[in-house]
Amino acid sequence: MARGVRWVTSSVDDGVTYPAAPWPLAGSLWLTLFRLGHAHDRHPAGLYGTAFVSYDHPSPLTYGELLVARPVRTPHGRRISITDIWVDSPASVAGGRELWAIPKQLAEIDRETARDGPVGTTAWTARVDGRPVAAVRPAVGHVGEGLVQEVEVVAVRRPPPEPVHQGQGAVRVVQELGDAPEDLRPL
Repeated sequence: MARGVRWVTSSVDDGVTYPAAPWPLAGSLWLTLFRLGHAHDRHPAGLYGTAFVSYDHPSPLTYGELLVARPVRTPHGRRISITDIWVDSPASVAGGRELWAIPKQLAEIDRETARDGPVGTTAWTARVDGRPVAAVRPAVGHVGEGLVQEVEVVAVRRPPPEPVHQGQGAVRVVQELGDAPEDLRPL
């Protein structure tokens, strides 16, 4: 636990404590954007961002996170609405829900970083009850004088993950959001 941080006992989850607000967080983020052409379930058509985040020391909580969010217009201006969010910390689940009403869910989130000289790649995987929620598997190669990083993004809410769209260029996006494969388009 971080020093100098006041901790709160969850009123919902027995034995779980989390830092009092605000949470000064530090870490790394991998972000991708995609456009959903038609509404599915509770996901309206529009632009979405998906991020894997690793909150590291000196954050009061260190944990992994996967979130899906979209821009929305409110009477107060443009904001971001989190549609789906998973973390690998019970303290983050409790604090997120009780302090900010963020509907965090518990997941297993793994991160593996490999280095080849000055180039590093990080692979991310998120699972709920052993089922894949999302994975990012980068592959780095050289083409001519440039460096190419190919990234496969798998984002699913229900198993098994089935490809419904092959992205353009070096990014392959796979998302199970319904039965209309043409609806998911990378930017």
